[in-house]
Amino acid sequence: MAIANGGPLSAVAAAKLKASGISNLDGVQEPITNPVLSNNESDLEDSEPDEPPPIDIHRNLKLCSWDDNGGTIVSESDRELTLNLNKNATVALIGCYDIKVLKGAINISGANIGADKRAGESAPVRRAFVPSTHPIVKVRGLDSSNRIQFLHCREPTPFAPISPLFRDIWRAASTREQHTRSFELITESDADPLNRSLTPELIPADWVRTVEECASSSAVTLISGAPSSGKSTFAKRLVNRYLTGFGKTARALPSIYFLDLDPNAPEYTPHGQISLLRIREVNLGPSFTHPTPVQARSPANEVVRAHPHPLSGTPNFEDHSIASALDLFQTYVSLRHQNGPVPLIINTPGTMYASHFNILLHLLSKTKPQHLVHTANPSAISPVDASKLHDLTTTAAKTRTAVHDITAQTALNTPSHTAANLRDMQMQSYFHCTGLSASLHRTYTPHPLSTHPPWTFNYSSTAATHQSLLAFLPLSEYTPPSSLPTLLTGTLIHIHHLLPFHPNPPLPPNPTSGLIAPPDPRTSHLVCTALLRGWDAAARAVQVLVPRTHEGALRGLQAQTTVFVSGWGEVPGWAYVEDAYWAVEQQGEGGGEDGNTMAALPPWVASKALMDGMGYLNTVRRVRKFQQ
Repeated sequence: MAIANGGPLSAVAAAKLKASGISNLDGVQEPITNPVLSNNESDLEDSEPDEPPPIDIHRNLKLCSWDDNGGTIVSESDRELTLNLNKNATVALIGCYDIKVLKGAINISGANIGADKRAGESAPVRRAFVPSTHPIVKVRGLDSSNRIQFLHCREPTPFAPISPLFRDIWRAASTREQHTRSFELITESDADPLNRSLTPELIPADWVRTVEECASSSAVTLISGAPSSGKSTFAKRLVNRYLTGFGKTARALPSIYFLDLDPNAPEYTPHGQISLLRIREVNLGPSFTHPTPVQARSPANEVVRAHPHPLSGTPNFEDHSIASALDLFQTYVSLRHQNGPVPLIINTPGTMYASHFNILLHLLSKTKPQHLVHTANPSAISPVDASKLHDLTTTAAKTRTAVHDITAQTALNTPSHTAANLRDMQMQSYFHCTGLSASLHRTYTPHPLSTHPPWTFNYSSTAATHQSLLAFLPLSEYTPPSSLPTLLTGTLIHIHHLLPFHPNPPLPPNPTSGLIAPPDPRTSHLVCTALLRGWDAAARAVQVLVPRTHEGALRGLQAQTTVFVSGWGEVPGWAYVEDAYWAVEQQGEGGGEDGNTMAALPPWVASKALMDGMGYLNTVRRVRKFQQ
């Protein structure tokens, strides 16, 4: 096999291209065709150390099977698109839209949505978010004849004026002036006017079978696998399958429990924590479109219990990591005894499988799930992975757990946003979330955090105020109290609630690592994530920023049970530059990023032009040694 220019194609690249040719979704076998429409294929093999870096060759990827044969589109305007979709046919749209099934049934991201056939009731409306930062999801027809209506909606994340990460991620402006809707139908990646690196969401057939097997009862399902192997995507599809059912075969459940043990890329909360959540909302978007549950009168997701967790792994906090996870699981067990059987999905981080495999085995033996779903590549398993799979299978056999080995997902293109970018986007959405609209969709403010009024906590009593905070707990090397303002200003902190009988700080450091032990998860829990804005030494107070959605949780805090935990969150660099981007946006496009009209930048922000002028920075220097 060779690429178009005559060069050889490696075995690894050939295997990946063969895998990418199977776009199996929702259990229907499609013809095995290469999704690459152009003749320029890309060698995806990682280069050897002594080889030059691989050339990124452009590829045009097929995003869906839809084809306008003259009678497919029923109606189209600047606010809606209605089309007919045959059974097993797929259609892809980029942007955000409300979807209504007028006839038949469809599947999107594992959710089965059908037309409501009850008299006098209209079809339910679901909102989907399909940005260019993630694989483009497909809408698949399930019945022999299906009619779907896609409706215009507002952009969910209006943060482009304060963050370049949110620019050009939704629908591109159409050349047809009369079409101003929030989505656009797209069939191949080269059809994108912005030339973004779009890739289809490819779901192997064994995923669909495994989802149905796990969803056949109110079971506990634990998902494991290597990093970036599709664990979160599988968990999302299983959640949606539970919440939407499967026609007359399986009824939809009103809610399920979700134990998210991934502090680096959580699905429903900010990073730096693990959580037990009760999920009631169908998930049709990336995590930054639902960065935190918002309580409302209607059924909504809720955080049942949460604990802070370090992002950089658990080399010094393995015992705390296990205790926190088991505390959350025990909370689920207690709720199950009270309210009856409700499914639980446990999503584990890839770092647990790769670097802390002993923790994964311990959790498997303690939780005793009915199903263990493991993502792997059976055609290229290493001896290390084979040994781990053997240990997982052996432990599962002792707990009578059914093991499901499913194909790992692989990316066809390099994503436009890194994992760190997506964490920043989710955290920015979290802090800018203001609540729900009249239609019960999340609302946000695009103004920088510097314009938001802070909450004030007094760390010591004065003649005019009472103490409202018990202590600061930096989970790092010992820091003198006098250095805390310098260390904590502008950082993310976790507002923690201690039970009255929890040992009060100062807590003794670990004699081995020298680090302060975190609070006992059995007698404490996380209230919310906040950003420490600044200090008022005269008033002996500290100022913090929290989303409006969490202000109600702060009003009930008491001084003797409130602790600020720090050291387990990333530096919020995105917050430091919001004002600079906002100032440029207010100046108009004439300001640009060349620094010509950026005189009011804060002292910690430099313009691109200034940095480009410092060509001597980050360069290799030749230094001569002179002997004396």
